[in-house]
Amino acid sequence: KSMVQVVDLAAARYRILETLREFGVERLDARGMADAVRARHIAWYTDVAEQCALGLTGPDEGPNAEQLEREFENCREARANAVARGDVDHAIRLVCALREYAFRRMRYDVTAWAEAALALPDADEHPSAAKATAIAAYGAFVRGDLDTAVELATRAVALGEKTGTSSSGLAERTMGNTLLSRRRQRRARVDGPHAGV
Repeated sequence: KSMVQVVDLAAARYRILETLREFGVERLDARGMADAVRARHIAWYTDVAEQCALGLTGPDEGPNAEQLEREFENCREARANAVARGDVDHAIRLVCALREYAFRRMRYDVTAWAEAALALPDADEHPSAAKATAIAAYGAFVRGDLDTAVELATRAVALGEKTGTSSSGLAERTMGNTLLSRRRQRRARVDGPHAGV
């Protein structure tokens, strides 16, 4: 009882002290089991994220969003481990599964996760490469890096054509938003306080 803390009785969630977690990881490493446990963790949370992503589109949206909120740090750890292992499949699938939830909750760090996944070898060959690239493009738009947003969105469309998949409209939406932002910037420069001076 002194080692485990109950976090959420309704969801039967527990937490241990960070020092105990680190000790457990050291013991797994010493026994040569850490890699297998990390692989299972990645696979488990990729499945959780994908199941919840499906649930966000139906009448169970609320409970699925709550589950993703509870599991977000586990998804973060799984994604980091997937990238560290060069596991492009799980890295991209996690990013794509978390996209809608992350945008709704303004967790735009997921767009940086997309960039890291796309930097892995053979990422462009993945069936969801177009969608992941569009997520990265949207992240660039949110940061105000409009040139990169257009470049990535264009690449996402091309990848979709190449792989026969789509970005679910996100690449096209990002391009549209970027063009609108550029038009507003130009208008602000023309109509600014010193216009006509």
